Amino acid sequence: MPRQYHSPSSNNLGVLCRRAWAYGYIAGIRDPEVTWAEVEAGKPCTPKQRGGALGKGMHGTFEDWYNRNDPDWTWFPGQVAQSGVHLLPDPESTDYLRVEESIGQIPIKQNHPDKPNTALEVHGVLWAGFKDLVVRPSLAEAQRLGMSHRDATLIDYKSTSLIASTPSRKGYALTPADLVVDLQANLYAIDECERRGLKSVPVRWVYFETKKVRRAAAVNLTIKYRDALTVLEPHAKLARELDTYTTVEDAPQNPRACGEFGGCSLHVSAGGPCNAQRSIGALVQARIKSKESTMPLDAKTKAKFAALQESKSNEEAEPSKPAKSKSKPANDEPKKPRKKRTTKKKADPNESAADVVLGLHGALAEASEVYDVELASLEKIKAEMFTAEADASAAQDAVDNIMGKIRDALTR
Repeated sequence: MPRQYHSPSSNNLGVLCRRAWAYGYIAGIRDPEVTWAEVEAGKPCTPKQRGGALGKGMHGTFEDWYNRNDPDWTWFPGQVAQSGVHLLPDPESTDYLRVEESIGQIPIKQNHPDKPNTALEVHGVLWAGFKDLVVRPSLAEAQRLGMSHRDATLIDYKSTSLIASTPSRKGYALTPADLVVDLQANLYAIDECERRGLKSVPVRWVYFETKKVRRAAAVNLTIKYRDALTVLEPHAKLARELDTYTTVEDAPQNPRACGEFGGCSLHVSAGGPCNAQRSIGALVQARIKSKESTMPLDAKTKAKFAALQESKSNEEAEPSKPAKSKSKPANDEPKKPRKKRTTKKKADPNESAADVVLGLHGALAEASEVYDVELASLEKIKAEMFTAEADASAAQDAVDNIMGKIRDALTR
């Protein structure tokens, strides 16, 4: 069933996993929003909810600043926002200013004041969203910021845990090459171009780090209207595909995405409804990306590996009499059945001790066989994992090559 409108966030979720999109937008399974005041009050929330609350609080601070409503720079979202005010035009030094404006001019019905009330049609699909800021700074302010004074700039605020990549972690800020094909940036640029009759529009994405160190960085780019329309074509096609789904089961799963962002909260392992068979590579990547995302082994598996480890330790502790070889005789004669050892009713102590030792070695031999089988299985899984990672790496190289060609074509 067609949605009333699509948004950059909903479509990006569909790109990542159709089934996750269906759970959210067909079944309505979504994390409820929380406010930063609720977070500070100690309300339990997921990292995603906390990040959303912080982002909304930061946006509200900037909205107050540009609307001259005396923003609160002392609360935590305000402190994060203040770290990047030097990258933004001062509201007292602007010639043109629009704040938190809904894109498009096609009216849509909403029952919530925080939802957009207009939509923009691109390639037969209605899109909705809010532009954080459209501003033309004064000449002196434009020179200070390295921004355009001739044209108003489209600005968006982004809160993130890490801006730039480090040797151990990947940063989340988009590069100019990423931004030129970003759905949100191009959609909002199309709206500005159509609204003001432009062929291109300058954009500035400002990133704010939310951890202990207060840092901010700006990414600048000029987006051409015709290029933005090209970028929107595949997204519009996906939006029309998503509109054909009537049930969650209609939407295909993408197991490769299960490990994204520390692990999907919709998966059964996290208490969700999705039973996608997660790939080894996705699980490994999830463990590498976030220590918090590691999934504990179930009790049965833990007990199994503990028993194997104990068997190995016992085997190392009894080196005096090695286990009998299980290899076939050289003449390939059938192995004679092992005679059952009978327990004598009145055996002397020496015989009894020998029987105990033989029994222990028999048990160790059996445990060693199980251990070898399990070890071989683990080695096979390890080999498959490396093969899968190699395939994923090759696929990523192919994707990077294609994206490079797209960017080259768009920037000509």
